[in-house]
Amino acid sequence: MTCRSLTVSEISRRAGLHIATAWRLVAELVSYGFLARDADRRVHIGMPMWELGTRASPGP
Repeated sequence: MTCRSLTVSEISRRAGLHIATAWRLVAELVSYGFLARDADRRVHIGMPMWELGTRASPGP
């Protein structure tokens, strides 16, 4: 499994948000663990978000 990571600038551009708004949102989500930063300050999905996603997935 590869972990796709993005910069905050890339997130801002893709979401159509002003860069300052994207920074604030990312910082808040990082503080709760839903997003995580790597050594290069790129952002990827954190474990709580993975867990939430698996619980929300439709079961058999």
